[in-house]
Amino acid sequence: ETIGWKPREKCLLAKGDYDGEKDVQLFADVPDMFFQLTAGQFVVLFPEDVHAPMIGEGNIRKLVMKVRIKG
Repeated sequence: ETIGWKPREKCLLAKGDYDGEKDVQLFADVPDMFFQLTAGQFVVLFPEDVHAPMIGEGNIRKLVMKVRIKG
């Protein structure tokens, strides 16, 4: 899988409002960088990490776990 990434503070093109029920905000900005994950790898993303997942070919399986961060 290929994932696009950009810091939230650089995202200016919101696609709609934040959806609190789904806990998601979509943007139309082009990612600053792309990185590859291979079988058995995973990535940890924080709330300030805007990402574009599921870029690639073939069978991609995705598991999302959200952990509340108190600070």
